[in-house]
Amino acid sequence: MLYPRGTKKRRGPARRHRPASSGSEGFSLVEVIVILGVLGLLAAMVIPRLMEATDRAKQRRTIADMRSVANANASRYVDQESYAPALSDLVAEGYLVEFSDSDAWGTPWDYQVKKDGGYKLESLGSDKAKGPEPPDPWLEGPYEPDLKLENKVFKQAPTSHKKKDKKK
Repeated sequence: MLYPRGTKKRRGPARRHRPASSGSEGFSLVEVIVILGVLGLLAAMVIPRLMEATDRAKQRRTIADMRSVANANASRYVDQESYAPALSDLVAEGYLVEFSDSDAWGTPWDYQVKKDGGYKLESLGSDKAKGPEPPDPWLEGPYEPDLKLENKVFKQAPTSHKKKDKKK
């Protein structure tokens, strides 16, 4: 076989030329430790905020559920001149389409019809226990204090910034 001038006859499989090692074949232990440290710091900053956002969402859902009960109970009072003896009666009688037996934190509602004919509905908050007293003013957090609704009026619940500004 004839080859063009200046080329050599190839024998065996083609060999690929590897460049000389430049030291960039992986990360050093120090680099890995630095990266893990930065990721740890980021996680330490983000996780508490995520937990707070979850509690804030649960508190808002619980307040919305309590308002739904208040509206349904008001409608029932107009129709029957009495409040529902149990939350399940509001669903059974068609005043609520559906309603959970517990608040957003999974704690059963404390619903009672009072002797004076009124009612009260309470959620124990994120700590799932009675108390503590909320701060004054209670704007958003903490999420441990109980939420209390009596006869369609919140006796203990956080106040939003907008409502507070409108009152001034």
